Amino acid sequence: MDEVLNFIIAAYPDDTLKELIQIKLSLDKTGTVQVSVSNAGPPVHLDRIPRFEPSAPTESNLDGLWYFLAKNFVDHLEFRNLGMDGWQAVLERRLSAASFEPRKADSEGSIDEEIAQFEVRPGRHDDAAELVDLTYDTYGYSYTGPDFYHPSNLSHHLASGEIVSIVATADGVIVGNTSISYPPETPCCAYLGALMVKRSYRRSKAIELMISETVAPAIGNRP
Repeated sequence: MDEVLNFIIAAYPDDTLKELIQIKLSLDKTGTVQVSVSNAGPPVHLDRIPRFEPSAPTESNLDGLWYFLAKNFVDHLEFRNLGMDGWQAVLERRLSAASFEPRKADSEGSIDEEIAQFEVRPGRHDDAAELVDLTYDTYGYSYTGPDFYHPSNLSHHLASGEIVSIVATADGVIVGNTSISYPPETPCCAYLGALMVKRSYRRSKAIELMISETVAPAIGNRP
């Protein structure tokens, strides 16, 4: 990948918005990794790439060293002409000891609400990292509160009281959260965030407990 990307980037004549690189990686059930690199840079002419000869290297064929290294490291390397969509470099390599299992469905491994023991408490500034993980687990990168993707920002807002969180924990691990934000520019308004619950706890009573705590009259000692 290093050699191929260096070749592609070095070939760009200038910086334009069209010159974008997209990288996709896939792993199939046979343990073969495929990496595709798509770009809108100049056309690739393999017949113009010098053929590097390791037994007799010369200044004239040294420019082909990258292709020699890339091609001999992977099981398959090719450049595909995508027409008006540019070019795509495809690299494939079979892993010697691939070990992976498909993820279980969300419904599998759910926590029985009769077994789970929850504690509901106010969120603390040192909960920020766990809350960021919970945000991703619940919403991916679609949650509307950007601070919930930056632990340092979230920690600051929790410490200052600009964000008040109610978290549900199970065995000391945060499994649910609901938050209220108090932006300093609108001191008379508060904004209730969407609920977050770890996948395996979505059939439990964690949501009910957090809602009950959220509507309490003295949440976070804020009016």
